[in-house]
Amino acid sequence: MTKSILVFGAGLNQLHLIQAVNELGYRSVVIDPSPNAYAKEFAAVFEVVEPKDYIRTREIAQKYNIDGIVTAQMENPLILMAKLANEMGYIFPTQIAVECSRNKFQMKKKFIEHGVPCANGYLTNSIDDALGKEISFPAIIKPADAFSSRGVFKVDNRSQIAELYDESAMWSSDNSVILEEFMEGTEYNIEMIIWKGNVSIVQCTSKLITPYPRTVELAQIQPAILTEEQLEEIQRLMEKTVKSLGLDNCGGCCEIMYTNEGPKVIEMAARLGGDFVSSYLPEYSCGVNMDKALVEVSIGNDPLVTPTKDHNCLVKYLELPVGKEVKCLPRISDITYEGLILTYFYIKEGDRVSDITHSATRSGFIIVQADSYEEMMRRMQLYENEIISMIEFKD
Repeated sequence: MTKSILVFGAGLNQLHLIQAVNELGYRSVVIDPSPNAYAKEFAAVFEVVEPKDYIRTREIAQKYNIDGIVTAQMENPLILMAKLANEMGYIFPTQIAVECSRNKFQMKKKFIEHGVPCANGYLTNSIDDALGKEISFPAIIKPADAFSSRGVFKVDNRSQIAELYDESAMWSSDNSVILEEFMEGTEYNIEMIIWKGNVSIVQCTSKLITPYPRTVELAQIQPAILTEEQLEEIQRLMEKTVKSLGLDNCGGCCEIMYTNEGPKVIEMAARLGGDFVSSYLPEYSCGVNMDKALVEVSIGNDPLVTPTKDHNCLVKYLELPVGKEVKCLPRISDITYEGLILTYFYIKEGDRVSDITHSATRSGFIIVQADSYEEMMRRMQLYENEIISMIEFKD
């Protein structure tokens, strides 16, 4: 009998996962709160379910005889999924481990308890409390449990803490904020599959971000340029990090800062990385389909995580002129270049281009592949400029 996989989320960022379920020969049962979800047409079965409706989710799992549960880049369903797994016997991290990975301060305490190198920091609940903390500048202020770079700022003095505190706190579920030391170095994302106690690093990702004080990703690049010694050091750190949180049988995305003292952990998510760093980028850079690997883990099969390619791939978010109103967008089907894997516009005709304040305010992206780093970067700059020139703005 064909196995059925319950997929949480049917947005654009889940399309690659749903396709992976289908290509593996399993039945994709997909749930999403939107009846018009982007990837619904690719699902074998699609059901509309509110994000926190545990009863309805459990009913669907029973109705379709679900064998495994997965989500790739979605943060919000993780705790509900862990609860469902505990009740119905699915392969998934424990609820305690997931809750710890969702709360950045609880995560930090686990890191410190287990000797995982990370930034020192405080949990605060008010501007006055934050201003009273002893901390060196520059520093980072961020919500305790948000995602997608929402409310994350670099601050250089107490005046900036006061100025940015409310904007950071608004993204936290309980208005709590973390104030932590700023780590100097180069930041990377580490994309991994965790299964049966094994930590398999698939790719290391470098990034370009917005100018400070914001820290929103403008580009994600694979593979990151690292030495063998650095990669071995990162592998040891990831094993220690995963163990500290008690994670197993899931995707993982860890942000690290490579400092003069070695790599230090910023945050660790109990899911695959967003911004397509776990879907299109590894498939086109090293030949590993992380979504397929995750699906196999969900039903107890060993995943395929051995690289078969050695290319370069990146996602670049389009930087459009802020404040301009879009008059006309080019058809995606008309945008064809060598090595251009995917183009997408979040912005629509009639929209006004907003400043990039967090991930959801970006206007669109391109995914580009090449045989060398230099050619990939050349294509990125050329293709972005040419695509932007195709967009008509109102005077």
